[in-house]
Amino acid sequence: MDIIDAYMRVSAQAEALVQSIPDDKFNWATPCSEWDVKALCNHIYAGEIIVSTRIQQAPLPDPKSREDRLGDDPKGKISAAFDELRGLLSKPNALDQIVITSRDGVDYERELEGLVSRRIADLVVHNWDLRKALGLPTADFDPELVAWTLRHFQDRFEGYERTAPQILNSVAQERPTPEGATDADRLAAFMGRDVDFTPRVFTGAGD
Repeated sequence: MDIIDAYMRVSAQAEALVQSIPDDKFNWATPCSEWDVKALCNHIYAGEIIVSTRIQQAPLPDPKSREDRLGDDPKGKISAAFDELRGLLSKPNALDQIVITSRDGVDYERELEGLVSRRIADLVVHNWDLRKALGLPTADFDPELVAWTLRHFQDRFEGYERTAPQILNSVAQERPTPEGATDADRLAAFMGRDVDFTPRVFTGAGD
């Protein structure tokens, strides 16, 4: 799969989904029990900014901050973040770049392709989260992106306990997939999501 093309596709899907959020549903719950829709949008925005700042070697925002970075214009700010990263990745030989990233406070070099690959996988899963939060169907997901993302996470999780901190800050155990589930639902269940999630107003962490 072409990584640049895949990012362009999934980011366009994510942007359209964010733009479709009714103004009165930013306080709805999501399958990510700690986040309402606004918090999930903040997380998506932060992910875009982190990759862009890595490419530009700019100061990195705190990825764990619970600060509301979107304010009164979540749709506009997220679109701007997608546009910025798409522009950076549209440059010739963009994926040949080596960027500095960090883990546990230690900086190290890595190829940009790996960082963008993780971004694609995260967006595919969070697109599912937003669709479920808004009560939208999950049958029309891009099948190539779903299959690629499942393989991506299967490879990342291999050899680790699912509650280990090395795995995306402790991804939940895989959940059962109900009969008739879509391929995107099966991916979400593998990621520990509740495929039977019901849209509702967020009442607090652990909702």
